[in-house]
Amino acid sequence: MNQYPYPFYQGQGVPPQAPAPAYGWQNVPQPVQRPAPQMPQWGAQPQGVPAAPPVGGYPQGVPAAPPVGGYPQGGYPAAAPPAGYGQPAPAFSPAFSQPYPQYVYAQPISVAPPFALRQDRNPRLTGASRTLNRLCLVVLLQTAVAFLLEMPLMALFFSQGINIMTDPMAFQWLATAMVPLSTALPFFVYLRLGQKDVTDYLKFEKVGFVTALLCVLGGLALCLLGNFPAFAIQEFFGSFGYEPASSSTGESQSMAMFILELLSTAVLVPVMEEFAFRGVLLSSLRKYGAGFAIFASAFVFSLVHLDFSNVVFAFIAGLVFGFLYVKTGNLWISIVIHALNNGIAVVGSYGEFLFGEAMAEAFNNLSLLIPIAVGLVALILLMIFQREKLFRRSGEKTPLCLSGGEAAAAVVRTPLLWVIMAFMAAYTTTLFF
Repeated sequence: MNQYPYPFYQGQGVPPQAPAPAYGWQNVPQPVQRPAPQMPQWGAQPQGVPAAPPVGGYPQGVPAAPPVGGYPQGGYPAAAPPAGYGQPAPAFSPAFSQPYPQYVYAQPISVAPPFALRQDRNPRLTGASRTLNRLCLVVLLQTAVAFLLEMPLMALFFSQGINIMTDPMAFQWLATAMVPLSTALPFFVYLRLGQKDVTDYLKFEKVGFVTALLCVLGGLALCLLGNFPAFAIQEFFGSFGYEPASSSTGESQSMAMFILELLSTAVLVPVMEEFAFRGVLLSSLRKYGAGFAIFASAFVFSLVHLDFSNVVFAFIAGLVFGFLYVKTGNLWISIVIHALNNGIAVVGSYGEFLFGEAMAEAFNNLSLLIPIAVGLVALILLMIFQREKLFRRSGEKTPLCLSGGEAAAAVVRTPLLWVIMAFMAAYTTTLFF
């Protein structure tokens, strides 16, 4: 009988036992284990399973290792041992000191089912719509701030014995004071709450005096051309009782009021609105593509003008302001164009007071035609000398850049934008009665 029992084969004085499980064997049947003789203390191992071959190998007649592929069912017969039977076993290695597993399983890969996670089919479109919706909330806050602050200011005027409902000058002072509070303050709070760097939104890059001048003249011409579709809308809806709101009446005009309105409308308003709509709103949407940012900012900018004829004009002007801001990276250019456009409108509304009734109509016509003619020449010069910089399609592509269809879908999927449109429609309706 062998000194060291190795229960792989029947015969040779070794009690018959099933083959010992080895790493890599697949589904080896395990018969009922019989008690095995006491094993030498090579390590704490289950009975019947050797921890490792002894130093120097197994005695003559003990197999070194199972053959490749495992033993046949029931083991080899005693008379036909496998090749290599009786060869010395490999030297002792600590790797053999652990018991072998009975089965070998592949590590499963954990994959969540499709319904387990919310899958966003187009995260770029969703992100653009969410950002635009958040900015529309800031625009609605402009109206809320104007309402909340206007009431205390009106009470202050009344406490001083001034009725702003009958005093145009007091009303103009109130409107001037509300411009920075209602237009710029909500967007400033938006930047502060988001801990955003203002320099990422307000750009004042160097453009060059000649290029800047040509951009201002050309942009002003395009803005003034936007008056013609606005005039057409006023004339069409005028037959149904539509009457656009006017900034002033001839009975209340004075030099002091003209200067105050000119400073408010042609200086303060352009700075505040360009900061809000081009500086913050457009720049916040820029990561989704320049085209989407220009269109969306111009659309929101036009809706806050409420009067439908003004909405059409403001949308065209907003496209011009946004395009030049994106191409030049200088917010002053859009501010100057905005200021000149508003200044021409204010001077035109005071035409009879400033120039007399005979010259007022001529001034209004010339204030449109001359800037348009000069601006068209400026556009031609820009096309010749600055075509590569301004009018060639830029290769600016961001990872979140939207296509044309995606940009339109993002606008449609913005709920608060529809709320602003509803306010605009309601206000326009009141102008028919």
